[in-house]
Amino acid sequence: MAPTQVRKVPTCQKIAVIGPESSGKSTLCQQLAAHYQTLWVPEYARTYAMQKDGELTAADVEPIARGHWAQEMALEKQAGKYLFVDTDIAMTVFYAETLYGVCPAWVKELANKTIYDLYLLLSPDLPWQPDPVRSSPDSRDQVIEFYQNRLVGQRVVLISGTGQARFDAACRAIDTAKIPE
Repeated sequence: MAPTQVRKVPTCQKIAVIGPESSGKSTLCQQLAAHYQTLWVPEYARTYAMQKDGELTAADVEPIARGHWAQEMALEKQAGKYLFVDTDIAMTVFYAETLYGVCPAWVKELANKTIYDLYLLLSPDLPWQPDPVRSSPDSRDQVIEFYQNRLVGQRVVLISGTGQARFDAACRAIDTAKIPE
């Protein structure tokens, strides 16, 4: 069963922290949520993959999309001014098509309808850190290209650097974005 609504009444400004594997999305989301005293949505696909020991198939695409969406909608109702989202539904589409050659139509439709107030696109300038659920060290530039093509006309800021410099760049992007309330 696919979600039928993308968003009724926005309760917060949603900021997607996106980018390739091992680009620091989860760390940055945690830091930003602490700094802005709000919540963040962990990457559902990562949690799901860990439960399956990293062994995913095309049949896992729909439960990942549903789980991500449910988690995001639940936390949106509880967040303060901002909600930071670690990876978006569009990444589910990218991996479904890249790894399995197919993605359910409703997942694509949800990805196309879901627009965030700001996108922080993380550069793959951090060293690759292997772990049991990461699978695509060679697709990092491909992910950047996917998002750059997909997000034409959206508020996107490319974030690079390491450590404090990366965090400071993200805060500058948020503070100067003039996101409509």
